[in-house]
Amino acid sequence: MLRCSGGFCTSALPARAGRPRLTLQAVLAHELGHLKCDHGVWLTAANVLAMGTVSLLPVVSSAVEEGLLRWLRAAELTCDRAALLVAQDR
Repeated sequence: MLRCSGGFCTSALPARAGRPRLTLQAVLAHELGHLKCDHGVWLTAANVLAMGTVSLLPVVSSAVEEGLLRWLRAAELTCDRAALLVAQDR
């Protein structure tokens, strides 16, 4: 399995995996999708905004958190699409 966290990937793919090269391509394409779309920049900005609203009203904070979670799901889907484009089975 390839584990990625905070922009770092380490490979622990077993040698007997059915298609380790294709798996590696897909995971790296997914992570590169995050870089290409500047998700790190936007995620940092969203977290700063979310932390700032915590001290305001709980209603505002919950709305910001909900929007952030919605954006995170969309960002992951975008990067899954990038992985699919790169590692499609031929």
